[in-house]
This record gives sequence, structure tokens and C-alpha cells, in this order.
Amino acid sequence: MKKQLLLLAFIPLLSFGQLSKRKFDKVKSKTTYSSQKIVDKSSVFIGEFRTKNRPFDKSNISSHIKKNLIDINFIPTTNIENADYVVEANYVTDAIAKKQILGLWLTMNDSKGNSVLSWQFERKAGGIILKPEEIGEFFKYIVKQNIGDEKTSPNNNQPENKILDSSKDKSIEELKKLKELLDLELISKEEFDKKATELKKIILGN
Repeated sequence: MKKQLLLLAFIPLLSFGQLSKRKFDKVKSKTTYSSQKIVDKSSVFIGEFRTKNRPFDKSNISSHIKKNLIDINFIPTTNIENADYVVEANYVTDAIAKKQILGLWLTMNDSKGNSVLSWQFERKAGGIILKPEEIGEFFKYIVKQNIGDEKTSPNNNQPENKILDSSKDKSIEELKKLKELLDLELISKEEFDKKATELKKIILGN
């Protein structure tokens, strides 16, 4: 009895969430996957998971993908226009046991439509059958191995020359308005000259 209890105590140490270590190693060696750097803490749109070329995720794979992305601090979004990445897939299930996935062709594209991650397996080729929760776990593993730097805010990521150009444009517009006020005699020549000197420094980069 004590031996059985000790064995049960060590079982969690030999697993990868839903995947046992033995099955994890088999999936790793028998499936084809590749990935480029993925920006940490990005937004992800879960697109269509199609079976028999129909957008019908009866096996609920996408919900397991979503859950595992949340586990590693990615942000699911329902707005594809604002998403940093889009995940989609085609899959095949067993005719009777719908929760057994016999084949999967998954892609993760960036906002420009470039593929940053792909993963596929077929029972015929690798002898692999996976459950939806196991797919979610291994997908998380692939993403974690390729996480790059954390996403920067738009303000911090803005090129310096664009900021300078914006300042120059604003100064030019302000100088034009000042000239109009001077022509309408709403400000004095002294007031115009003083402010114009400051704006010219910005425009000319002095």
C-alpha cells in the first residue's frame, strides 16, 4: 500500500499538464512543427478550426488553445483587426470517438499575414492520436520555446524621426497662425517676433 502511495505521489512530476512525459516525447519526435520569435504578451485572435473543410470546431480544440495561451500571458481578442496574431487550423477526428484527433494542420500568422508558427501531425505518418486538451498543452510548449521580447507600447516603439517631424509640422502650423494674427493686427510685432524665434529653432532643428 505504501509503495502504491509513493508511486501516485510521483506521477505529477512525470507529466506535462495533460501530456504524460512519454507521450510528450512521442509528439515532439513524431510531429512536424516550426516557429519564429513570438512577441510576449501579445493579443491573439482564435480563428476558424475547420473539420472536413467546414468551420465547425466540434472537438473544441480552439478553447484549449485559448486556455493555454492565457496560461502564458497572451491576450485573446474577438477583434481580428487589432490582433497581433491569428491562430487557425484544419483537423480530422475519429469517425466514432470525436475527441480523438487523427490529424491537425495548424498555423499562427502575424498581423501582416506572415506565418510565425506551424504544426502538423497525421496518424498515418507518425502514429499519433491526440485529444484536444493535449493539443492545447503541446501548442503552449511550442509557443513558450519561441517567446521573444515583451510587446512595447506604440509610444515607446515610435521612431525618433517621426516624433521630430511631428514637432516640426506643429511648429510650422503655429507660425502660420501667428502670421495671420499679426496681419489682422491682433498681436504686436514684438509678440510675433518673440514666438516666431522659438518656433524657427524647432523647425530648423537648431
